[in-house]
Amino acid sequence: MISAKSLIYRLNRKIDRLDSEKKKAIRIVDMCSALTEAQNYLLKDRVLKYEMDTRNRYEVSELEIKGKKISASPKDGNYVASLPRDIYRDLGMRVVAYKEGCGEKIIPLTKINSGSYQKSITNPFWNSSFAWEQAFGDEADGKMYVYTDDFEVRSIIVDYIRKPNEIHCPSL
Repeated sequence: MISAKSLIYRLNRKIDRLDSEKKKAIRIVDMCSALTEAQNYLLKDRVLKYEMDTRNRYEVSELEIKGKKISASPKDGNYVASLPRDIYRDLGMRVVAYKEGCGEKIIPLTKINSGSYQKSITNPFWNSSFAWEQAFGDEADGKMYVYTDDFEVRSIIVDYIRKPNEIHCPSL
């Protein structure tokens, strides 16, 4: 990653080169804000194209977090886990499932759209199952809800792209 100080100097050099009126003073705070906005725009573009080609994946790779384990707790007959605060987009989730007499295993988690939940709970093919190694859940309010009555969810393993830090340069 490039330091904030370096970005400010590069921006000043670019503005000075383009501005023939001897560069009107732009506050550092405003430059940092503009740089953060540009960073967010670039991230949004790269994440949309993340799985299309290796260039976009490479540019986002510094923001990838792999295998973050978050604990789950029972709530209303299902399980809920708070997602990391710095999550921008998840790349995949797995459930650490436990069933008495069978032990523990890792099962892929399939997300259900909130609107499809009512239809899916009555469909026998969309039920979480320890034997069939399938788990279904829904994301809302910064939490992941896993719907199951077949097994216990001990934790959720998340691969995700984190939000980048805002650009600040208090030393200038």
